[in-house]
Order: sequence, then C-alpha cells, then structure tokens
Amino acid sequence: MPLEDIITSTVSRLMQRVIRRGIAMAVFALFVLIALYHLTVAGTVALEELYGPLYARLIIVAAYVVLAAGAFTYLFATRAKPRAAKRASVSRAPKDVQIAALLESILVGYTTGRRKSRHS
Repeated sequence: MPLEDIITSTVSRLMQRVIRRGIAMAVFALFVLIALYHLTVAGTVALEELYGPLYARLIIVAAYVVLAAGAFTYLFATRAKPRAAKRASVSRAPKDVQIAALLESILVGYTTGRRKSRHS
C-alpha cells in the first residue's frame, strides 16, 4: 500500500471522527439550551405563585445576571496577561542582529589591537 493511501485513509478517518464529534457537540448544546429554557419556565411558574409575575421574572433575570457575572469574572481572571514593556536590547534582537553585533565588536577589537601605539 503506497504511503499516500495510508496518509489519505488516516486523515479521512480522523476528519470523520472530528465531524461526528462536532455534530454531537452541537446536538448536546441544543439540548442544554432546551433544558435551560424549560428550567427557566418552570422556575418562573413556581415563583409567580409566591411573588407575582413581575417579581418572578425579575428574580429569574437576577439569577442569569449573577451567572453571567460569574462567567465574565472567570474569563477576566484567566485572560492573557499583557507582557511587560519590551526593552530594546541586543538580547531581544533577532539572531542575525546579534551575530552582526558580535562580529562588529570582534572587528573593532581586532583593528584597535593592531594599531600602532602613539607612545612607541
């Protein structure tokens, strides 16, 4: 079996698995949203008997606001932290700039060492 056929069949199987998992995740998310909707309706009906229709809806909204604030706090706490201000130094320069600076310093040292001293 040629190598191309092996790679093609392996990638094909992996992609089919990824597609099936993606469809399963979408169906799962749909059912979670449906369950959340029915939970909200049931909670509203139960709270309407105790507090009336207006306050029941306000309580449900407050619960969702608290959940959203918790999710926002989590996302804010786990965000990518900005890096410290970058300093312009040779160590942060690309490799070719570092090599060029090293060669330049070697050449300057060599030419300085080869000069005849004024005192001789």
